[in-house]
Amino acid sequence: MKRVGRTCFSVLLVLHIFVLSLLPLKISSSPRTQAKALIRWKNSLVLRPSSLDSWSNNNFNNLSIGILTKLTLLDLSDNHIEGEIPVEISQLSELQYLSLFNNSLEGPIPYQLTNLQKVWYLSLGANYFENSDWSKFSSMPSLTYLDIFLNKFNSTFPNFISKCRNLTFLDMSRNSWIGSIPNSVFSNLIKLQSFNLTDNKFVGHLSSNISKLSKLKHLHLQSNFLKGNIPSGISLLHDLEILQLANNFLSGSIPSSIGQLKNLLQLKILDLSSNNLTGPIPTSMWNLKSLIFFSVSTNQLSGALPINISRLEKLEVLSAFANNFTGSIPLDIGNLKNLKSLVLSRNHFTGPIPTSLWNLKSLTLLQLFKNNLVGTIPPKIGNLKLLSIFDVSTNQLSGALPVNISRLSSLTILFAFKNNFTSSIPLEIGNLKKLKKLFLYENHLTGPIPTSLWNLKSLTSLKLFKNNLVGTIPSKIGNLKLLSTFDVSTNQLSGALPVDISRLSKLANLMVFKNNFTGSIPLEIGNLKKLKRLDLSKNHLTGPIPTSVWNLKNLIRVRLFRNSLVGTIPPEIQNLKLLSTLDVHTNQLSGALSVDISRLTNLKELFVHNNNFTGSIPSEIGNLKKLKRLDLSQNYLTGAIPTSLWNLKKLTGLRLFRNSLVGTIPPEIGNLKLLSSFDVSSNQLSGELPITISSLSNLKTFSVLNNNFTGTIPRDFGKKSPNLRFFMFVNNNFFGKLPPGLCNGFNLEYLGVSKNRFTGPLPECLRNCTKLKRVRLDENRFTGNITNAFGVHPHLDSIFLNNNQFIGHISSTWGQCHNLTRLQMGQNKISGKIPPELGSLTKLKVLSLESNKLNGPIPTQLGNLKLLYQLNLSNNHLTGAIPLTLSNLSGLVDLDFSRNNLEGEVPNWLDTYKPVQAYNVRNSQHLS
Repeated sequence: MKRVGRTCFSVLLVLHIFVLSLLPLKISSSPRTQAKALIRWKNSLVLRPSSLDSWSNNNFNNLSIGILTKLTLLDLSDNHIEGEIPVEISQLSELQYLSLFNNSLEGPIPYQLTNLQKVWYLSLGANYFENSDWSKFSSMPSLTYLDIFLNKFNSTFPNFISKCRNLTFLDMSRNSWIGSIPNSVFSNLIKLQSFNLTDNKFVGHLSSNISKLSKLKHLHLQSNFLKGNIPSGISLLHDLEILQLANNFLSGSIPSSIGQLKNLLQLKILDLSSNNLTGPIPTSMWNLKSLIFFSVSTNQLSGALPINISRLEKLEVLSAFANNFTGSIPLDIGNLKNLKSLVLSRNHFTGPIPTSLWNLKSLTLLQLFKNNLVGTIPPKIGNLKLLSIFDVSTNQLSGALPVNISRLSSLTILFAFKNNFTSSIPLEIGNLKKLKKLFLYENHLTGPIPTSLWNLKSLTSLKLFKNNLVGTIPSKIGNLKLLSTFDVSTNQLSGALPVDISRLSKLANLMVFKNNFTGSIPLEIGNLKKLKRLDLSKNHLTGPIPTSVWNLKNLIRVRLFRNSLVGTIPPEIQNLKLLSTLDVHTNQLSGALSVDISRLTNLKELFVHNNNFTGSIPSEIGNLKKLKRLDLSQNYLTGAIPTSLWNLKKLTGLRLFRNSLVGTIPPEIGNLKLLSSFDVSSNQLSGELPITISSLSNLKTFSVLNNNFTGTIPRDFGKKSPNLRFFMFVNNNFFGKLPPGLCNGFNLEYLGVSKNRFTGPLPECLRNCTKLKRVRLDENRFTGNITNAFGVHPHLDSIFLNNNQFIGHISSTWGQCHNLTRLQMGQNKISGKIPPELGSLTKLKVLSLESNKLNGPIPTQLGNLKLLYQLNLSNNHLTGAIPLTLSNLSGLVDLDFSRNNLEGEVPNWLDTYKPVQAYNVRNSQHLS
C-alpha cells in the first residue's frame, strides 16, 4: 500500500498538559492504570530500536502522575509502527486528540476505542486496518474529525458513524466499502463540511436527501458505482466549493438547477467526468462564476459548447474530452484569460481553431485531438509561451507548420499527427530545447528532416512516419541520448543507416521500414542493449544480418522482411529469449532452419517465407508452445511435416505452401482447435484428408491445391466452420461429392476444386453464398441441374463450370452478377437459350459457352459487352444470323461461333475487323 505524507523515523509523543487548577477532573481510571495501558500498548508494537525507551516498568515512576491524568493529545503519525491497537487504549479517558495516521497498523479497530467520549479528532488513515464488528461501536458525540481512508475496510457503511452528529470532516476514501450510502448519513450528519467516499465500491442512487447537508463545502464521491441521475437538490448546497462525482455510472442530463438557482456561487471545482451523462451542458452552468476547474470528460454529452462560456472568468481547467459535442469551438473561449488547461479532444467539433484561443497566454495544456477541425495553425501560436503540451492530432488541419511554433520554449510534447500538413518541417523546431515527444506522422510533409532537430537532446520519442520526407539520417542522430522511440517508417529516406544510431543507449524502438535505405545493417547496432523492437523491413538493405543483433537480449520484435539480406540464421538466435515476432520473409536467406529457433519459448510469430531455406522443418519446432502464426512457404524445404508441429495448440495460421514437402496430413491436425488459416499448396503431399479436419471450427482458409491427395473430402467438413471463406482443392486426385455443409455459414468467397474427379450435384448452400468472388469447378465430373444452383452474387468476379456434366438452363439471374468478368460454362450438357440478361454484365471479359446444347439466336444484347475479348459459343445448336451489334465489341481477340446452325452471310465486319486475331464462324450449316 502506498504510504502518505512525511517520513519521520522517531515517534512524536505530545502530552498536552492542562493546569490542574483550571479544570475540574473526573477520572474514570487511575493514573497507574493509564500508564500501564500505555506500556502494554508500547510492548505490543513493532518499533524501531530506541523508540519509546522511556515507556517501561523500570522507569514507570518517571512518568508524572499528573501528566497521565491530563493526557489529552496522542500523535504517533508518520512512523513505521506495526501491530494492532490494544483495547487498553480505552482507559485513556481524557484523550481528545488521537492520530495514528500513516503507519503499518493492522487488524480490526477495537470497539472500545469509541469509549473515548472526549475525542474530537481521530485519524486512523493510511494503515492496514480491517473490518470490525461495527455493531458494538457506540457514537462519539464529541467527534468532529474522522479519517479512516486508505485501509482495507470492505464492509457496508458503519452505522455508528452516522450517529456521530457533530462530525464536520469525514474521510473514508480509498477502501472497498460496499452497499449504498445510508439515508441516516444525510439525516444526522448535518454539520458535515467535508465528506469523502472516493475510490470505494458504493452502489445505488445518490439520494436527493443530500440537500440536507447544507453546510457541505467539499463533496468527494468519485470512483464508485453510483448510478441514476444527479439530484437537483445539490444546488441547495450553497456553501459547496468542491463537487466531485467523476468515475461513476451516473446518467441523465446535468441538472440545469445547478446554475439557475445561483446558490452554488462558491463552487470552485466541478468534476462530472467518466459517467454516462447525456444531453447538452445547461447554459445556466456558466453562472458559476467562481469555477476554477470544470470537467465533463468521458460522457455522452452532445450539442454545442454555449457561447457564454466566457463568463467563467476564473476558470483555469476546462475539460470536455470524449463526448459527442458538435459545432465550432466558441470564439468567446479566448476571453478565459486564466485558462491553463483546455481539453476538447475526441468530439465532433468542426471549423477552424478560433483565433482568440491563441491569446490565452496562461495555457500550459491544449488538447484538441480527434475532431474535425480545419484550417491552419497561425503564427500567433507563438504567444503561448507557457504551453507545455500541444496536441491537435487526428483532425483535418492543413498548411505548413508555422515557424513561430519554435517560440514555445516550455513545450515538452508536440502532437500534430494524422492531419494534412504540408511543406517541410521548420528548421526553427530545433529551438524547442525542452521537447520530449514530437509526433508529426501521417501528414504530407516533404523535404529532409531539419538538421536542427538532431540537437533536441531532451527528445525521448520521435515519430515522423507516413510522410514524404527525403534525405538521409545523419550521424548527428547520436546526439539524442535520451531517445527511446525513433520511427521514420514509410517515407522516402535513403542512404546508409548511420553507425551513430548505436550511441542511442536508451533506444527501445527503432522503426525505419518502407524507405530506400541501402547498404548493410551496421554491426554496431548490437550496442543498443535496451532495444525491444527493430523494424528495418521494405528497404534495399544487403549483406548478412549482423551477428551482434542476436545478442540484443531484450528484443521482442524483429522485422527485416523485403530486403536483399543473405546468409543464414545462426544458432545465436537462441539468445533472444523474449522474442515474440521474427519476420525475415522475402530476402535471400539460405541454409537450414536453425534448430535453436526452438529455444525461443516466447515466440508467437515466425515468418521466414520466400527465401532460399533448405533441409527439413526441425522437429524441435514443436517446442514453441506459444506460437500462433507460422509461415515457412516459398522455400526449398523437404521431408515430412514434423509430427510435433500438430501439438502447437495455439496456432491460428499455418502456411507451408510452395515447398517440396512429402507425406500425409495426420489426424492430429484436429489438435489445432484455433487454426484459422491452413495452406500447404504446391507440395508433394499425398494420402487422404483425415476426418478430424471437420472439427476445426475457426477455419477461414483451407488450401491443399497442387498436391497428390486422394480420396473423398470428409462429409462433415464445413459444418463446424461457419467462417470458411477460402477453400482450394485444385489439381489433386479427390473424388466423390462435395460436402453438403461446405458453405453452411454462407461466408464462402473462394471455391476452387478444379482438376479433380468430383461427382454428383453441387451443395445447395452455394446459392445463398452472396459473398462469392471466385469459383472454379472446372475439369471434374459434376452432374445435376445448373439452372438454380447459383443465385445473385454481387461480388462474383469469375466462375469456371466448364468440362463437367451439368444439365439445365443458363439462368437469367446471372445478369445480376454485375462484377462478373469471366463466365465459363463450356463442355457441359446445358440446353435452352442464351438469356439476353447476360448483356447487362458490362465488366465481362470472357464468355465461354461452347460444346453444350444451347439453341435459339445469339442475343443482340451481347453487343453491350464492350470489355469482352473472348467469346466462344461454338458447338451448340444456335440459329439465326450473327447480330450486327457484336461489331461494337472492339476488344475482341478470340471469337468462335463454329459448329452451330447459324444462317445468313458472314458479316463483313468480321473480315475487315483487325482486332480480331482468331475467329471461327465456319462449319455452320447455313452460313455463306
